[in-house]
Amino acid sequence: MKKVLNILMILFFLTANYLEIIPAPFDTGMTTLEQPNRVTFTGRIWGDEFFFWAETEASYRFVQSGDGYFYYAQLD
Repeated sequence: MKKVLNILMILFFLTANYLEIIPAPFDTGMTTLEQPNRVTFTGRIWGDEFFFWAETEASYRFVQSGDGYFYYAQLD
């Protein structure tokens, strides 16, 4: 039993070394987004898994809060 466990551990570590994390860029293009109160607007979300941006057609940045609404972003 111990020998089988050792073989499985070795196989796991050998295959784990071949995994590579590659950023996956995405771009939604201009799409219609909907607020929880059914108001719609056109915006674009793009970036990768580390950082992303969201802008309206007029190039205003926006963020989505925990309540599901989108708000204009404000720089501090």
